[in-house]
Amino acid sequence: MFVRRNRDLLLIFVLVALLTISALPALAGSASVSATFPVGGSPKMPVIFISPPNCTGQGVSPVQYHAYSFSVDTSGTYTLNMAIASGNLSLYLHSAGFNPAAGFPTCLSGDNSDPIGVSFALAAGATYYAVPFDDSFGQGGGSYVLTISGPGNVTIAGLNDGGAINDGRINAFDLAAPYAVYCTSNGVEVWAIDSAGHGSLAFTASPDAVSAVDASAANALVMEGAGIRLFKLTSGELQVVGAPDFEGKVYDVLFRAFPCALVDTTLH
Repeated sequence: MFVRRNRDLLLIFVLVALLTISALPALAGSASVSATFPVGGSPKMPVIFISPPNCTGQGVSPVQYHAYSFSVDTSGTYTLNMAIASGNLSLYLHSAGFNPAAGFPTCLSGDNSDPIGVSFALAAGATYYAVPFDDSFGQGGGSYVLTISGPGNVTIAGLNDGGAINDGRINAFDLAAPYAVYCTSNGVEVWAIDSAGHGSLAFTASPDAVSAVDASAANALVMEGAGIRLFKLTSGELQVVGAPDFEGKVYDVLFRAFPCALVDTTLH
């Protein structure tokens, strides 16, 4: 009897252990990106006021920002942590439809404390924007590492394992891109990049040139050069379409302007 009780007790321990293991949460996923704001750089958006963790309204003072479109594959609470290497930087979390010119309606949360972190319940498959910004009066610039983590996989649009080219281009994370897209005081600049990595200006589309194109009924060509074309879409967004590569694939960059914010990049 004594031996049987011990055997029964052992079976209970095994069952409890198995139940405990099966109840363990799935390992969290994460994605990180690092970037730098130059002193007095662009693009800029009107600042959104924060009373952590809430966004309280939008002002008029322009601040430079980066916008990272991302999604998760599992619903749950995710945390956006921003480690600041230099500068006075802060962070917004936006839902889909983020428009930097009028960002308050889509601002879900924000933080300007130390350390900077935003936690929010996100839905699987939905689009969100992580928006670091330069929170200094003089726009003195700074560097950061942004990490998004939670119960599921995190996908940041355009992010790859090779890092980023932090020279102000919109498509900074596509290191092998055949062209680079910039927003400057002159408008949208597109530089063709050859196989050796050398760039040459394909064209510059001023804000007036973009505004003059009517895309209310259909997508319309704004400008082209070096086999690269800039379209204004019926949605109001802009899309740069490259020439087919040796495999017949085309690289596209979709973004909002002005000010500019990356929406997505695709190779198809």
